[in-house]
Amino acid sequence: KACGTPSGTTISGTVYAPNGQLPLYGVTVYIPNGPLPTFTPGAQCDVCGSPLGGSPVTSAVSDQNGNFTLDNAPSGLAIPIVVQLGKWQRKAIIPSVTACTANALVDPNLTRLPRTQTEGNMPHIALTTGGCDSVGCILPKLGIDPSEFGYQSDGYAKAVNTYYGGGSSAFGAATKADNLWSSPSLLATYDMAIFSCECSESLSTKGGTDTAAEFANVTNYLKAGGRIFTSDFQYTWYKYSPDPKIGGTPIGSSTIGIGEIMGNAPTGSDPVTIDTSTSLGLTLAEWLKNAYPASTYASFKADYVFANIQYLNTETQPYAYSSTPPPGPSIEPRIFTLNTPVGSSSQCGQAIHIDAHTDQTTGDSVGCTGGKCYPKTCSSLLTEGEGTFAFYFFQMSACIP
Repeated sequence: KACGTPSGTTISGTVYAPNGQLPLYGVTVYIPNGPLPTFTPGAQCDVCGSPLGGSPVTSAVSDQNGNFTLDNAPSGLAIPIVVQLGKWQRKAIIPSVTACTANALVDPNLTRLPRTQTEGNMPHIALTTGGCDSVGCILPKLGIDPSEFGYQSDGYAKAVNTYYGGGSSAFGAATKADNLWSSPSLLATYDMAIFSCECSESLSTKGGTDTAAEFANVTNYLKAGGRIFTSDFQYTWYKYSPDPKIGGTPIGSSTIGIGEIMGNAPTGSDPVTIDTSTSLGLTLAEWLKNAYPASTYASFKADYVFANIQYLNTETQPYAYSSTPPPGPSIEPRIFTLNTPVGSSSQCGQAIHIDAHTDQTTGDSVGCTGGKCYPKTCSSLLTEGEGTFAFYFFQMSACIP
């Protein structure tokens, strides 16, 4: 129906994480006019510019507050709407859209990402635990349903497969993290992986030496389009990478392909300052202030901040900094991303590192305690530090520009 205005019938709303509470940036929203495509699980090259499936009638991308507006939308009853970010995809049905009117969606269940694989598509995620940060607890807090947490033996039947790493104990049917790191074929089945801090470099869980095949396996996983999220001591995946554009030459050198990583978890200053001179850094600052109104603009507090990384070269993108106390003379990077293969014009893998612990003092745990097992052991509210993790967790699903 012609409305006489450039935008015609509009549909607006806010995109949310699976919990229906945390607004999300950078999510594509569209009205399909055909069947949605199926996704192939596992690491693969996903570059920006690929057309959306489902022959969209109209589309938009959520802003730093999670808001979107679809112009020239169809009207009538039972209008489908899709929210998609990488391999996160969910279709819902809008009961009614009024023609030539601004239709505001207020039900978060219409515009949130899926909680289960029956609700839509979810990336396949490997989680390795560690004794010093229960970062895995952020996943159920974001709304991933308890039924989607499993182990290596569950494979694709569960969205999240949990492995136990250094400093943490075996629980349930969890297998050793080295089962994952030592197997290129197993790594390749995951769209992304979260490696929790193990309280030390813990080479014993990674093949026993800094030249073990595990470091090459993870490097090759990244080059093939895999995504990893690391914190604190998990800087080992960069420092000991056999790729000289990433790791040290010789292996173990603190001066490495991407910069300088001394390691051993010296204390860094808290709070951490977000670099708003970059587009995504500015977006993070605005998103975090919207999601956590009581927070200080362009900064966040973590449970513990570290100073493992002294400087980074231009192959990386730093997003946040803090000084070395008390106070130290230098400002050092605390969050960075690294696109892979390093130096290639066709990059489709990504590593994200936060040099901090974001879930160590909440009382949560990834394991079994008090008669409960993960994810039922995660019950605290999302802190602003965890919110920062959440922002990058969802961004890690996006295509590489």
